[in-house]
Amino acid sequence: MKRLSALCLICLALSACSFDSKAPLSNEGDADAMCRLGLLYLNGEGVVQDYVTAAKWFRKAAEQAQAEAQYNLGVAYAAGQGVPQSFERAIEWTRKAAEQGLEKAQHNLGVAYAAGQGVERDMAEAVIWFAKAAEQGNADSRYSIGVILLNGDGVRKNAGRALRFFVAAAEAGHVQAQSQAGVMYVNGIGTETNYLEAIRWFRRAAEQGHAPAQNNLGISYATGRGVPQDFSTAVLWTRQAAEQGLARAQFNLGVAYAQGQGVCKDLDEARKWFRLAASQNHVEAQKALRQMGPQNTEAD
Repeated sequence: MKRLSALCLICLALSACSFDSKAPLSNEGDADAMCRLGLLYLNGEGVVQDYVTAAKWFRKAAEQAQAEAQYNLGVAYAAGQGVPQSFERAIEWTRKAAEQGLEKAQHNLGVAYAAGQGVERDMAEAVIWFAKAAEQGNADSRYSIGVILLNGDGVRKNAGRALRFFVAAAEAGHVQAQSQAGVMYVNGIGTETNYLEAIRWFRRAAEQGHAPAQNNLGISYATGRGVPQDFSTAVLWTRQAAEQGLARAQFNLGVAYAQGQGVCKDLDEARKWFRLAASQNHVEAQKALRQMGPQNTEAD
């Protein structure tokens, strides 16, 4: 799995602010109203979109310890929206919101420590903040802890605990966690091999359009692991992943056409999918093309 540092601090979904719709928006001293006004300017709702003005109102509210505004100002600094980009200032405001218990801020602070963005990379500190957010039900944080435990990145490797965090995130609909749980069940990582559980999680992720899960579900149908063997259904799921550009799915679809499994045998179609996979440096697809030889282009 990729390191958690691939995650980005910039969270595009800003936090909603508590707001009484009957209260004047620009009331000085009303931090909730000022935060809401900042969101209106940020999104251009009823006013001309203006990131600078949005940041101004977030700052006014944040200086009154309004947690959502502190979080939003942190996001603004991370993205450079309305203020000069500064990951250090982003951390400063994100930490204030996190220390007040704001779940999204706690998660973002964990991401920052994991990525070394605005702070020195510290996986132990990352886990602390992810755990605080996870305790409040944050699925991204549960997934992140699972990644850290599975990889043993700065902490003792523990696949069993990792799986528990993946499943907790998966139950909340986290698609990457669903796919990862499936991989662990099918391979017996951190648990006994359980093809039925693997299928359950692959299917839930595949139905959300997750290409690796679609490919793995296709493999399950092709091999009959956890489901009755069905080459036609295998091709259906493999094709969905291949059409999203997943090289290994493109290769598998090429194999299906070359062998006539679940589809009519069609070597031209097989070459097409092998070429697509080979263009992404898929070694097996490149080998398959060499073995097939040049395409016959003679006219009848």
